[in-house]
Amino acid sequence: MTLALISMYAPVAFAAAATDLSDNMDRQKISEAATHVIGFTLPTALAASGTIDVTFPGSFTGTAATSSTDWSAPSSNVVRYTDSGSGQSAGTAYSVTVTGMVNPSSAANYSISISGSNGDTGSITVPILDDDQILVTATVDQALTFDVRDSDDDDNAVGFGSLSSGSITYANTGGTGSGSEVANGSSQFLASTNATGGYTVNVEGETLTSGSDTITAMTSAAAPTAGQEEFGLSVDVVSGTGTVSTNYAGTNYYLNPGVADTVVTQTGPVSTETYGVNYVANIDGSTEAGTYTTTLTYTMTANF
Repeated sequence: MTLALISMYAPVAFAAAATDLSDNMDRQKISEAATHVIGFTLPTALAASGTIDVTFPGSFTGTAATSSTDWSAPSSNVVRYTDSGSGQSAGTAYSVTVTGMVNPSSAANYSISISGSNGDTGSITVPILDDDQILVTATVDQALTFDVRDSDDDDNAVGFGSLSSGSITYANTGGTGSGSEVANGSSQFLASTNATGGYTVNVEGETLTSGSDTITAMTSAAAPTAGQEEFGLSVDVVSGTGTVSTNYAGTNYYLNPGVADTVVTQTGPVSTETYGVNYVANIDGSTEAGTYTTTLTYTMTANF
């Protein structure tokens, strides 16, 4: 009788429901492969070498795989936790990342089941949708600015004044000429664009001309030489990251008469960049007298 009473009040382990259940999926569209990050807590302790199975319903296809510690994939739709130590205490949280599963082909709610060798069970409901994405569109209008001016920004004219065979003369905005290059150029052009391929700036024009007389264009890029008849231009970057063409860069002066010649390239979208242009004109003792003029045309092409 005493033994019977002891048996009646012996402790019994009851199965419990898993808590804190979640499945964070990266795709929930029908027939899409998805990664599952599954988490749950078991209220009951797990014995040494105990196991927990997470089972996907048969409507999920593919082959389950996981690299989570102490987890394996014993079959195509099951991942299993196997305790590798002395067991887990009650209230332990578990987590596993599962790849290789393909969502069902029909939109509905589906339950992923959890079953532990300790008797704890649970299920996680996940939604599978006809589509889980929204296409969002926006338009950015094409934009560019281009401004050609003298460096004083009061007109579009520069001048050399009187040329001498004994010295090098650079144009300035006063029209009197200068013995040295003008800081940031005697004329400038400003460019900006949001074009993916940036922009290209060309210059086109003839050499200095007076009636039928001309001053020889610098068709070979070089530094100017006093006493040598020549006319050309050089470009500097005042601000920005554009590339000046070799013929016009540094100490080089150049002009290719009648040809739209590239002076600057930019390979990407940029805010306003500024370039300075200097002009040089030299003569020798036989250069014909006269008033010489030319007009140079600058154009910008945005590469959208």
